[in-house]
Amino acid sequence: MTVPGANRDPSSSALLSVLILNYNGGPFLRPCLDSLRAQTLAEIEVIVIDNASPDGSAEIVAQEYPEVRLLRLEQNLHFCGGNNAGLPLATGEYVAFLNNDTLVVPEWAAEIARAFREHPEVGAVACQMVIADQPELLDNAGTEWLSVLLGHKIGWGQPAADYAQEKVVFGFCGGACALRREVLEQVGAFDEDFQSHYEDVDLSFRVFLAGWKCRYVPTARVYHHISATYGHASPLVIHRTTRNADWVVLKNVPWQVLLKRGPAMALHRLYGLVHWSLRGGGLARLRGHLAAWGKLGKMWRKRQEIQRGTRVGWREIEAGTTKKYIPDSLAASRWARRFRR
Repeated sequence: MTVPGANRDPSSSALLSVLILNYNGGPFLRPCLDSLRAQTLAEIEVIVIDNASPDGSAEIVAQEYPEVRLLRLEQNLHFCGGNNAGLPLATGEYVAFLNNDTLVVPEWAAEIARAFREHPEVGAVACQMVIADQPELLDNAGTEWLSVLLGHKIGWGQPAADYAQEKVVFGFCGGACALRREVLEQVGAFDEDFQSHYEDVDLSFRVFLAGWKCRYVPTARVYHHISATYGHASPLVIHRTTRNADWVVLKNVPWQVLLKRGPAMALHRLYGLVHWSLRGGGLARLRGHLAAWGKLGKMWRKRQEIQRGTRVGWREIEAGTTKKYIPDSLAASRWARRFRR
């Protein structure tokens, strides 16, 4: 799949294109753009895609940041459609996606470019995202793929100092990541059927299946205001997360892995349904599952295209992506070691 506008102008001076999707980002947009102005890497371009915001935040960009390219959308295309709409404007060799409710350290862009330059096998970079009002704690250090066939943030709520080592991980968080342009040309951009949530896990899986590595770079540090756009654990978030998590499995997981891990997946999905039912989110969860399987035919066609481009065997996928799942209630217990690899 070719990304629209993927034929980069060789005369362009941009090494890194930074795409920021904005919807009602007024309180956060200035700090984000100011932090990009302070980057030590000069060869960057910043593109803001405004998702039809009614709060006037697009005017902030137009009036106060003339160096930023602004794309105004006539309607809200959600996270996936909005970011994809901005890709034709990007000219850089590397393309970064950055939430509007973030700010980055001055070395952020330079560290991303360094990681790509030093590691040609790396197709994607996962940044270190910390909680903005508690910067000693992690939002995530990339994404891991659990044995219950579920994507999971690495290090959520843990001390950021414990994740200071650069390493290969399964995938990235779409709130702050970067990919080589050639990788986007090869595997495609965000799946717009997802709208938002888990679209980054899906893209991470496609990058992995295509034979590329994802590298976690802690020196590419990002401060993140958690869930500033969608809110935390709203019915919308529960519905989309549930639906899209099922779609990731339907699209990407080889049959051999699915047969091996399917029973554990089914039990975990049942556990999730009960868990959220006790907290008022059971209906949103159930509707999410039903919505996912209602699009089985469409996802099957996408699966066939993805599997044709797979460059790693299923045993490598099993070994390289699955981490033994431990319920939170067991994680701190003396029995947890029995379940660890």
